[in-house]
Amino acid sequence: MCLESNLFMKFPRIMKFKLNYCFAVTIAFLTFITLSELKAQPVSYDTSIGISKSTEEGLSVNNAVIITETTELKGLNAEYKWIKEHFVNYKLKMQTLSIVNDKPYDIITILQTDGKELKIYFNIESFYGKF
Repeated sequence: MCLESNLFMKFPRIMKFKLNYCFAVTIAFLTFITLSELKAQPVSYDTSIGISKSTEEGLSVNNAVIITETTELKGLNAEYKWIKEHFVNYKLKMQTLSIVNDKPYDIITILQTDGKELKIYFNIESFYGKF
């Protein structure tokens, strides 16, 4: 308890940020699990949900899907909506955060119906850390 309270006193912003981000990711993960079996048709990018067009559809950091939402919850929802619109019968394996060249990226790994893993990269600069 002493160590924990010292951390909160010395680093309140860091701890609050980590807790808030973990909370948002947990909510998004739970939402995603319940929706992971939904089927979707391939459609064009929908800028009304805060996604801008990117080549190679997010298969690398260089071609990450750019999310333009301005809050964590809307940004995470836009990521999952993009996946739902571009993949059929997939399951979520994991989601990680990576900082590359001082830019934050969400990397969502899905399992396709054939058992192959696919990593999808999202540039989350516009909403990372904004609640």
